[in-house]
Amino acid sequence: MVTIDRSSQSVSLASRNSSNVDISIEDFENSTLYSGSYLTQVDSGLVEVGYNNDVLKFKKNLDDVQVTMGFELKSTDTGDSRSLSFYSDEIRLSAEMGQSDSLEISVPDGAILHVVGVDSFGTVTTAEVEVEGSNTFDNENGQFSVNYSSIEDELESLGFNNNLSNAKGNYEATLIIGGIQLTEVADSGEELPAMGYDISVGDLLVSGAGFKGYISYLD
Repeated sequence: MVTIDRSSQSVSLASRNSSNVDISIEDFENSTLYSGSYLTQVDSGLVEVGYNNDVLKFKKNLDDVQVTMGFELKSTDTGDSRSLSFYSDEIRLSAEMGQSDSLEISVPDGAILHVVGVDSFGTVTTAEVEVEGSNTFDNENGQFSVNYSSIEDELESLGFNNNLSNAKGNYEATLIIGGIQLTEVADSGEELPAMGYDISVGDLLVSGAGFKGYISYLD
């Protein structure tokens, strides 16, 4: 069993044109616009979204457990249909009971990443891409992360380009983990089933527990 503990944990976002931005999960998940922007703000060109390992508590050992991990970034601005979503059901997790820092995420070389993008004209493009481990979901330096730019660069080499990460605007970012039991610590301290989220990958709805945050690109 894995428990999500959102208290006092941080999210780290890296962009191509600025240093990392560290923000609490509470602020990251705040969907209120302030003067047209969310609380989480970065320059355009998202590189990576990372979550502190301490957000996950392990109540038993995990030994190369196969799970589904997915990520979606989509515009929340009126009239902007752009989105990019992807998932793989070949991700593997290992961890020692009670040791958040022991988390290891591995992606076998040749694993398939299922990708769907929608451009500003509403045109839908799909792809299935063979990926290399650290170019998708990774963990290092005490956090687990989504290597967004590596995936985007790989897709661009295949002629897939919807310019999602290089335009000023407001976006919703969702990370899900499926195929494993997750609970969540409520404000009262009670342990409850973790909140579930869905991401749309073409006609497929991929579900799991995880995190939904809101980001504004300033340039």
